[in-house]
Amino acid sequence: MEIKIVSTKDELFAVCHMAASSNAQNEALSEEFHRGSLNMEDCLILKEGQRIYGRIILNRYLTYLTLEKIPVERAVGFLKEACNRIYEKHIVTHLYSDKSNHELVKTSLLLSDFVITQEKESYIRQPYAYPIKADLRDGRDVEDTLFIEMIQACYEQNQDRSIRKDAIRYGRYKAAVKLFTELIEQEPLTYRQMLFVNGTPAGIVFLNTSSEKYRGIGYLAVHPAFRAQGLGKVLLQAACALAAKEKSVSTIIGDIDVRNAYIRDIVQACAFELSCQELVFEKNS
Repeated sequence: MEIKIVSTKDELFAVCHMAASSNAQNEALSEEFHRGSLNMEDCLILKEGQRIYGRIILNRYLTYLTLEKIPVERAVGFLKEACNRIYEKHIVTHLYSDKSNHELVKTSLLLSDFVITQEKESYIRQPYAYPIKADLRDGRDVEDTLFIEMIQACYEQNQDRSIRKDAIRYGRYKAAVKLFTELIEQEPLTYRQMLFVNGTPAGIVFLNTSSEKYRGIGYLAVHPAFRAQGLGKVLLQAACALAAKEKSVSTIIGDIDVRNAYIRDIVQACAFELSCQELVFEKNS
């Protein structure tokens, strides 16, 4: 088997039609190549003949990681080669329980010196045009500094382990800037809103574009001073209503830390249903 960068249109087509990948992932990957957010040189493949047995996008998140049924030592070799080609020293990847060949991918990651750092749950629901009666403002009409300040203010009560860990690693302000920058990377494909109560910022929500059919809740937070007022539900309903304006969108996805009871209560109150479990793997090279 050969490990190489995608270099032909035939390879690109095969990469976007892998049998071990879900249709949603294949479609999302194809869309990213089509709109130019990914290029062929971003994709590493494991190939034999005309068939693709593995694919990885070479970034710090190893996105679209997919493996067909292959010997585990082949999978480990492929993963290690991918990590060697990534400039980032801290690599993170996510594995969902409904992933084809889940155990092969999990075992290969662990044998490639990744460790499991977080367990999450993935929730889904259809868009719905909730009637929202609140002072919600488009992110383009709000200063970026207000979003960063809100993220920073919410660290104390945030129950997401990865977010709390970044606050410890970088300090709250730098971690807030880092998270905000990551959340708006896809703008204008990312939508953000801020909720005000009596003119005071009270909460924020980010809605990301996964593909033409899917939107993801990138981040949701309510300022500690406004907790226990049902504002988290208002923010999530606002995101659902925003997605409902786009006829092509069929599903909204929200991933939460299994320990984050506060956010779980919000997503369940908004009729999101548990789709699958999720593991977060990290590696420092």
